[in-house]
Amino acid sequence: MLKIRAIKLVVHSTNDQVFGAEYTFASGLNIVRGDNSAGKSTLYHSLLYGLGVEELLDGRNEKVLQSVLKESIQYDQQIYEVLESYVCLEIESSSIVTVKRSIKSRNRNPKLVEVYFGALLTGAMPVERVEPMYVHDKGAASDALYGFHAFLQKFMAWQLPDVVGSLGDTRSLYIQSVFPAFVIEQKRGWSDFLATMPYFGVKDSESRVIEFLLGLDVIANRKKKQELIQARQNITARWQLAHQDLIGTAKRGNIEVQGFAELPEILADNATIVFNARYQGERTSATALVGKMREELAYLATMPIETSGTKVGDNQRLLKELTQQLNEFSLNNTVLANRITMTKLQVEQYQTQLLELTEDLEKNKGARKIYDLGATEQLSIATSHCPTCHQDIKDTLMPQAVTQTPMRIEENIAYLDAQRKMMELQLSIQTKVLAEDVDLYETHSEYVDETRGRIRTLQSELVADSRAPSEADIEKRVKLKANIGFYVKLIDELTIKANALNTLSEEWKQYLAAERALPTDFFSVNDRKKLKEFENTFKTLLSRFGYSSALLANVQISQDKYTPVIQSETARYSISTVRYNIRSDSSATDLVRAIWAYTCSLRRVSDQFGSNHPKLLMFDEPAQHSMSDENFRTFLQELASYKDGQSLVFASFNNSDQEFESITQDNNFSLTRIQGKLIKPVAEQ
Repeated sequence: MLKIRAIKLVVHSTNDQVFGAEYTFASGLNIVRGDNSAGKSTLYHSLLYGLGVEELLDGRNEKVLQSVLKESIQYDQQIYEVLESYVCLEIESSSIVTVKRSIKSRNRNPKLVEVYFGALLTGAMPVERVEPMYVHDKGAASDALYGFHAFLQKFMAWQLPDVVGSLGDTRSLYIQSVFPAFVIEQKRGWSDFLATMPYFGVKDSESRVIEFLLGLDVIANRKKKQELIQARQNITARWQLAHQDLIGTAKRGNIEVQGFAELPEILADNATIVFNARYQGERTSATALVGKMREELAYLATMPIETSGTKVGDNQRLLKELTQQLNEFSLNNTVLANRITMTKLQVEQYQTQLLELTEDLEKNKGARKIYDLGATEQLSIATSHCPTCHQDIKDTLMPQAVTQTPMRIEENIAYLDAQRKMMELQLSIQTKVLAEDVDLYETHSEYVDETRGRIRTLQSELVADSRAPSEADIEKRVKLKANIGFYVKLIDELTIKANALNTLSEEWKQYLAAERALPTDFFSVNDRKKLKEFENTFKTLLSRFGYSSALLANVQISQDKYTPVIQSETARYSISTVRYNIRSDSSATDLVRAIWAYTCSLRRVSDQFGSNHPKLLMFDEPAQHSMSDENFRTFLQELASYKDGQSLVFASFNNSDQEFESITQDNNFSLTRIQGKLIKPVAEQ
């Protein structure tokens, strides 16, 4: 919910003259009446400016506001130059806050927004604190500390969905895109449905807005589809990585892997993946290869070999060399293992420090942005409070007794940024060192295992009978035995990696099932109820408001863009359906009636189903193109029927008291009358 409680405009001018205006608004229907050129549009635009959604007026910041607020004021036959000006807007949702935003100021950027937590204008609630924020800059919709639109979303209890950008990327639906669905301004607002929606590179943004306001499940279904796309990409990437890893591992033993593709697929079982090798010129499975080597080793054991009695001296020297090498490599590996442990701890510490530095840097950048915009409120960074732990400390490394100005915020940002870059460099270096040490440790470990095997063999030969086998025969047996161990270990490793592929295969199977279960048109049963009610309500209100440009039987709400369309007469009796925008077949006044009906239907259906409409409607001069008094009266009666919420109608009633009385008779509303000019000396108000 969003309710506008009060607005105050303050303009400081030359000759020490202060001009301004101040009004309060009630719940229900509010009519803001003023003659032409009295300042209704100035007040209307100021409301949008205070909410930070002036992009609906086709511009940003103070440029969209009238000159009386930023350049000069003509009053009582005198010209007063504007020195400074600002707007205060008191708004209510589950709580009350007051927004203050400068229009013209030497020291305050119009992007700066100061939020007073309390009712600053009406005094209905004391102000607890003031928080500076910003709009129309990067982070305004996402910065939880300083982004005004991020605050406004939370204030209104909105959770704006992520949508697909025009380039296929994912981005948030901006709050400025939603407001044209319930805020209609005079110049462009009556030219089409959602005509004032700013462009933020969101694909089908109008549709996404209607889906959000009506709370359609299609948002979740579309999000589910996007999640499935990401899941597919994730599984595919992991599959391809596993494929490359398996191929690379198999190459260590000159093994060929067969039975699975480079892209994800459903694998029947582990036996689907086959490991082939070559042995003595023939292709065989890796398991069969191990079996044949074992047969050969068993055969060699039965063969007579030379005695080694004459080779004792050579064997003793070799044993001594191997023992010395084993001791050296074992010692090196012990040192290496300790170094790996220390490096891992260092990497974890650097990762933690990098995260803390990044968070501190973002906080300081947000604070700098607020200062750059001209905030004068005391922020923690400038008041001897740590922005991270909030302790009352002096922001300097110097002794507390030394009087010295701590680092300015720019210096603090530069220091933190330098520290972050240094930490990233250190983390990169240590990560690389860790990977190299791990590889070296594994290489050394393999050599240690091999050397121990050779030592055991030599020791066995030295204590054996002089008729023991010759070294050549022993070496052949040792190598064959080592190869058997290598391939057994390699096959085990390949099997583990193959099992990982089967896990990915199961994920792929689940993805395909989830994709198949997703509705092709994304609409749930509840969605169709809402859209049908939306269409019926729209047609009912068209009839009430006097729409006559087309047969109501031919009017529909499109299922893709959710905009009113007309089905051609010939299409009703043919297989192919021809529909076109209702604007194409409507007179100027009937288009206004259609916009009335469309905007009110969104409000009604959202209320009925408990969706996301803020229960606020704002219309600037809705009686466009010489609208009949009867139709305008019916429109105001419709707005007055919305007891839960607020409607603001800005209208001149053709500067006629008689017309005003005629149109508003027997209606319940609160009147705000602009007497003379909106902006006048404060003393005269």
